Amino acid sequence: MIAYTGPMARRTKPSKASGRGAAPPALRRVDEDFSERRFEPKTGQTEVFGVVALSLGGIALGVGAYALVFRDEALPQLGYPPYVLAVGVVLLAYYLLFGRQRLYTWRIGQLGVGLEVDDRVMRTGWYEVERISSAADQLRLDTGGKPLTISLLAHPAAARRLVSEALQRIPKQVALDDEDLQRIGTPAASEGERVVAEPLQVTQLTCMASSRPLSVEEDVRMCRRCGALYHRSGLPRRCVGCGKKLKKK
Repeated sequence: MIAYTGPMARRTKPSKASGRGAAPPALRRVDEDFSERRFEPKTGQTEVFGVVALSLGGIALGVGAYALVFRDEALPQLGYPPYVLAVGVVLLAYYLLFGRQRLYTWRIGQLGVGLEVDDRVMRTGWYEVERISSAADQLRLDTGGKPLTISLLAHPAAARRLVSEALQRIPKQVALDDEDLQRIGTPAASEGERVVAEPLQVTQLTCMASSRPLSVEEDVRMCRRCGALYHRSGLPRRCVGCGKKLKKK
């Protein structure tokens, strides 16, 4: 260990003019760059069993059909073809019901929770999430529309990031006990691919405080915590989505 023997540095309070140590503003402009983490699905046992069931079911149907249709009349009559066909039908039914669950790529970040569907990102803002709960190895996000579910088996890293972000942005909507939080775990800094979110489209949206249409990006302000959108001429004292105090400019 090398000991420093020079003069001690004098502690000074950060200057307000320099802005060091000052809290970030409560509002952001929507034309800024927003970052998020991208999480591709992790193949789980359900998907593996689905592929195996599809393969074995196809083989069983083929063998059973061949034995029934193309069997040699000179050979002894065999009673197994119907049973092989039945096994094939059961395996294919399992695949159709449980094995072909579509796994999506999730986005978790400053703009909320995103879902990549057909080269598009369907995004739900943090202010739109009404409740986050856990059941049957899934995270459930209740919104104003259809709820979102994230598999803890296929997307463990995305689930950890989502819960961590939600506890900072919308803690009152997180309905998870200590056992759930321990089971989900804490996100690592290396988990997920850091990407820049696509530009936010504000057309056809309205101010959450005044219901005024948001048509010009320059007039839109966003709550830094939950992402709620407002018209700059109708900012409330506190955010309607998370209760954060907003500073008018």
